[in-house]
Amino acid sequence: MFDNRFVLEKILFLHNAIFLMRESNCNLYCFQTNFVFMNNKRKNSSSIGRLALSLAFAAVLVFSAASMGKSVSAQGNATGTEGATTTTTPLQYIANIKQLLGELQNEYNTGNYTQAEKLAEQAYLDNFEHVEDPLANAGQKELMEQTEHMLREELRQKIRDKIPADELAAFISTINAKLAEAEKVFS
Repeated sequence: MFDNRFVLEKILFLHNAIFLMRESNCNLYCFQTNFVFMNNKRKNSSSIGRLALSLAFAAVLVFSAASMGKSVSAQGNATGTEGATTTTTPLQYIANIKQLLGELQNEYNTGNYTQAEKLAEQAYLDNFEHVEDPLANAGQKELMEQTEHMLREELRQKIRDKIPADELAAFISTINAKLAEAEKVFS
């Protein structure tokens, strides 16, 4: 999912990178999707050239978001190329989290800990982040904080620690129980 925070963070990152590059007289060597900046040994490139190149990369970032067939609304919800706004509800995000937790358990059971951790990150960052505010606004701040901590920190740590699969399954059941409580809030 592509949201305004992501775009703003990357633009701010590019702005700071431009400033640091100008101040340290380093050149832009490599720009990849994860914005890896390295020192280039070319000494005859001007500061204006580096600045222009950096601004061009910032433009590429913005236009690449648009070229994916999606624009971003103020709430971070995707708008398709036809112009119809799709809004994902907290209940849909919770359903996504439950599905991801099931996939995570399957990956973990087969020993694919890296993919299991990625799914845990996706469950939290791409989904629960969108449930936090509505849950807190519904007067369920404690439930939100407990579930957030379980998804953001405990689950990923348990995966890193490679606890037995049955213990992870029990922990995921506990998370699912918290998610069921959250579903009741939005039902």
